[in-house]
Amino acid sequence: MPEGAEGLQFCTHDLSGLSTHRRDIGERPTPTLALPSALVHPTDSSRCHDRSVADWGATNYGDPCRECGFDWATTIDGGIALVSNLPDSISELVAGSTGKEGHPQLAWSVGAYVCHIADNLRIWAERLVGVREGGGTDVHGYDENDLARVRYYQGIPLGAAQWSLGRSVDDWCDAVARSPRSGGIMVHPERGELKLTDVVVSNAHDGLHHCWDIETILARAER
Repeated sequence: MPEGAEGLQFCTHDLSGLSTHRRDIGERPTPTLALPSALVHPTDSSRCHDRSVADWGATNYGDPCRECGFDWATTIDGGIALVSNLPDSISELVAGSTGKEGHPQLAWSVGAYVCHIADNLRIWAERLVGVREGGGTDVHGYDENDLARVRYYQGIPLGAAQWSLGRSVDDWCDAVARSPRSGGIMVHPERGELKLTDVVVSNAHDGLHHCWDIETILARAER
């Protein structure tokens, strides 16, 4: 458990796909991430017409996401572009940060969120390549808080976390490029069959949403 996080609500990542290690912390800052608005709010001509991931996201987060503004109609190419841009977006977002900043109602620090984004993308990349290499298609969940403790996120310098994120994004993009765009590729224990679109769009939302967490922390630190 991150230092000072006693009494906060944690989550088990990946079984429901939800991230609930936060309480209602009131009004969030307006997003300032360096992401093209078309990626978060696609035009009608680029909207995704496979409703499975869109319906799941809208049900659990709102559409657009009530916190980070992610549009669940984002296409697979829009999701890939968003994830590809995460290292640059986060670098701009955390400029001047020590990585140690926290929020009383968020369990992790700025640096820990960067570590989590990197680890989550690396895990999904490995899953995609594993399926490609003939492994099982079942998605097995992991506890993100156990991973944070074992990896000792609070001891990883922010620069090292950003270095890791850049490499995770490269691996994730390579794994996505190796994967078929049609048909189911994985089976989720609660959501059922996942297409590559489902994986990409949900991973893109996870990255953007945690950028929003980081922005919330830093907005409070500046006051």
